[in-house]
Amino acid sequence: MSPRRPALVLVLALALAPALTGCASPAEDEPSPAAYPVLRRASDDADPREAIAAFERDPRPEALLELLSAPHELTRARLGPHRLRYEARFSSTPEDVPELPEVDHGAPAAVEVTDTLELVWASEAEAPPRFHLRQGDGDQQRELIVDDERVFTRLPHRGWLTRPLEGGGAAHWRWLEDAQRSAFDTAQFAAPALAVEIAASDEERVELTLSTAASARPELRAQGSKTNEWRAGVTVDRVEGTLSLTRATGLWRRGAIEIDYHHKDAEGRLVRGSLRWSGELTALEPAAAPIELPNDAAPVPERTRDEVERHELLDALRGP
Repeated sequence: MSPRRPALVLVLALALAPALTGCASPAEDEPSPAAYPVLRRASDDADPREAIAAFERDPRPEALLELLSAPHELTRARLGPHRLRYEARFSSTPEDVPELPEVDHGAPAAVEVTDTLELVWASEAEAPPRFHLRQGDGDQQRELIVDDERVFTRLPHRGWLTRPLEGGGAAHWRWLEDAQRSAFDTAQFAAPALAVEIAASDEERVELTLSTAASARPELRAQGSKTNEWRAGVTVDRVEGTLSLTRATGLWRRGAIEIDYHHKDAEGRLVRGSLRWSGELTALEPAAAPIELPNDAAPVPERTRDEVERHELLDALRGP
């Protein structure tokens, strides 16, 4: 998660761009499924009720992160058809903005980003993939539909395009994982200053209260990626929220988290930021998870690649 590019925002526009700009990539150019492995964990095979009970006995932030990091594959297996929704609002506001910026230095500006997403997964166990992913609101909405071996895509202000599912749909599985991990990403960002308390529990659910810890734990800061390097200078000032876990699945079902933080930008100026996330994950009856395929989708235009044209020209020069 970065103040310039929030981690919760899916790379849907970038990922769909080749298919929506008049260029269909051949199958050999698609990333192989091995390039996007599903990260199964040893704990995924454990009984979810036992996992929730173990967390109740020791509700530390790292134990919560373990539960929230469940892959979407686990959600598909335990919930079947389901709907996942979230909204994330980011703001970044520099303090002491000069009236006239220094020469060769741009004036810092406040940034606000809102990311909304809805995923409807309509397939039951062992059935071919069938899902509809929407990101954004109104005329800025992006959409992706996968129906077994066909893909339908639409970017803002454009019509629907369709093409065969190629390369095993590896990139599409990555988008599902990104959507699934929205609660994890938010909690992980708060983790160095996160306190977790069991607010209520019954046979079906465990309700959590999230708040600001009495002392920081910088070792819980996300590591191992260049996109996370900026977090080393971040101080989380406030955490407040709620989260609900389901015993039967071991998954989160609903939550709302607020985070306030500050850091210094590349010029040493103080920047205050906030993150507001809310989400819901609910099971659906198969009849309540309809996927309507667009009937006006046009095929993605084919374009011969430069390498192919070069080989064809050389073959023609060689003669019979």
